[in-house]
Amino acid sequence: MGFGYIEFILENRHAYEATRGKPWEFSFGVTPFASGLLSISWIYELFRFTWIGVLLLAVFAFFLVWNRDGEMNLPTVYLTLGAALLLYMFKMYAIQRIDPATASRTGSLSCIAFFFLLPVLIRQIYPVTGTVRFIPLGVLAGVFLAIMGQPSRLSWQGLFWNTFRTVDIPASLQPMDGAIPGYSRMGVLYTEGDRLEAIRRFVQALERVLPPDATYLDLTNHQSYYVFANRPVPIRYAAHASIVNARQQAAVLAQLEGNPPPVVLIDPIIVVDDKANFRSYYLYKHILLNYEPVEVDGFTFMVNTNSPAYDRRLVGQDRVVRLATIFSCQDLGGLPDGWGRSWAGLREQAVLLAPLGVSGDSNEPSAHWLLEQSSPSIEGREVDLLYLEVADPGSSRLEVHLTWEDELGQDVQPLSFWLEGKRGVVPLGASPRWLLGHKQGPFNLSFSRPVQVAEASLWRRNELARYATSTSGFR
Repeated sequence: MGFGYIEFILENRHAYEATRGKPWEFSFGVTPFASGLLSISWIYELFRFTWIGVLLLAVFAFFLVWNRDGEMNLPTVYLTLGAALLLYMFKMYAIQRIDPATASRTGSLSCIAFFFLLPVLIRQIYPVTGTVRFIPLGVLAGVFLAIMGQPSRLSWQGLFWNTFRTVDIPASLQPMDGAIPGYSRMGVLYTEGDRLEAIRRFVQALERVLPPDATYLDLTNHQSYYVFANRPVPIRYAAHASIVNARQQAAVLAQLEGNPPPVVLIDPIIVVDDKANFRSYYLYKHILLNYEPVEVDGFTFMVNTNSPAYDRRLVGQDRVVRLATIFSCQDLGGLPDGWGRSWAGLREQAVLLAPLGVSGDSNEPSAHWLLEQSSPSIEGREVDLLYLEVADPGSSRLEVHLTWEDELGQDVQPLSFWLEGKRGVVPLGASPRWLLGHKQGPFNLSFSRPVQVAEASLWRRNELARYATSTSGFR
């Protein structure tokens, strides 16, 4: 487990939350969520990066105690060196995700550094005895309580009851029973009646689409269903929300291609940050291109030919409409703007497929533009991104609506987003209507005010074999 945890940290050190559409430098100075002293923005930011100061202190302490008084103290050397290496190993994991208005990874690392490592380092640098040695701990406890705005935690009663709190089980909750396989593995569980019934319905629906002795893949963040259905997890991560970067997705897809589960659960979904079409794009694309949707008793599964329910799969427009409803992406927010601002580094992670012909209502700035493909044979599955550049976006936010015609000649529901910079990168593949479409018509762009479209082009993200070794990308 320890090696697995270290591997997870190393895999995630270059991964950050792209679906927020926030460039790295825009994550600072936002009104923080905390109370007390942390409600002051500069103190909040200072606290989030306290771990850097502790890292430098650990390095200093290492050299300070290396040969103190002509005698090496090996336990102290190991401790200071270990603290420094621990924080250094976490540096890219912390820095590459700095969320606005939340402590994020940097804040978590600062808590470890400030409230655990710092007192130990101070104790090693200044080896004192008696009650004086507890002064650093008392000071840090006081600072912590002031930062969090919770001085009541100093009381013994508060500490005791927060540690040994008892909870009365409401009469409305029902204990799990033997009707649900695997329930006993979770201990003694109580839940609401409708929730219990939903679990029963899922287990029954799964048995109708899954062959005996087979398992399924969950794309809904209902990881507990693996336990209730008594089925093993087919990949290395139980939650798709953890499968963020390309290296992780490459490893997962290798597992799926070697032993593909016949069934994938895709709805109803619990959204964690965002759905798989944004957060785990390669996994999402693999599932949509290799499985077909089936609806059973309120659940939507993707099945392959090994499922007994394959003959009941949705086809044609019913298939596309259902998938587009589940993986809805009509409101992209600031994601295209965030990727556009990082395009200089991201473009090496994609391949140019075709430039688009750009025409407006006139040669002057216009609120309506038509983007036409020079190669109409390009299908949706071949294109992942639309790159867009406007000459002068102006000083205020530019609202954009993008639509196109499908193979039936019908206008697809617009994708909406906003730009504050001059570049935008639209994740076309995140829309099932685009990914599963054929012979799709020209793009229609509508802006909230007249602008000049300088450039537009279609791109495909690199294959995982090449992409997984990169240190930056569409995470």
